[in-house]
Amino acid sequence: MSKKSAALQKIEDHEKLCRLMQKQTFAEIKDLKCQVRRMERILIVVCVFLLMEFESARNFIKSILDIVF
Repeated sequence: MSKKSAALQKIEDHEKLCRLMQKQTFAEIKDLKCQVRRMERILIVVCVFLLMEFESARNFIKSILDIVF
């Protein structure tokens, strides 16, 4: 094997490694995007629940104050 073909082989091997690492990186990014979407949905549901509970508590306190005063 000549120096030129050995150098070309190293370049090809490096390119293969880069493509493999790029695929792995894209797969990890896709997984992270799914996790972020899931966390966003959970956060939205929790916020809605808290707002509903806050409104219920507010109405409860208002009704008590109406009775007392």
